[in-house]
Amino acid sequence: MIAVIPLLLIVVVIYNLLAFAQPHISSDPNMVSFLQHPLFSIHMMSGGDWVLSSGDALLFAGLILMFAEIVKSTRTGRATMIDHGLSMVLFVVCIMEFIMLAGFATSVFFLLTMMTALDVVSGFTVSLVAARRDLEVTSVR
Repeated sequence: MIAVIPLLLIVVVIYNLLAFAQPHISSDPNMVSFLQHPLFSIHMMSGGDWVLSSGDALLFAGLILMFAEIVKSTRTGRATMIDHGLSMVLFVVCIMEFIMLAGFATSVFFLLTMMTALDVVSGFTVSLVAARRDLEVTSVR
């Protein structure tokens, strides 16, 4: 049952918790400043400092989960189709939040929304290719 839940839901839920559970950061300027808040800094050999912000960490987690979603989409079966349908629902919810809710009109949430869109497109594409491969193998026999 857990295998059908889109993994990108994790980062979207974290963003939603930050936006809704923390009333002092739910407005656009406060959310942007929260996402730009540095988590840590590493001094580089070049003399510059690499600063990882809260928004960067959320996007990094999203990229890792998106990779896992693409790997999950190589499976075939009923659970995979349910996963793709739920990914589509997540994408639609993200678009609606981005357009209609304060605190969601940020670059970080836009990129998370685009990750959900890529998850939908790549999931269906990879599944179709895998299904065609399975169909070709069975038709040769």
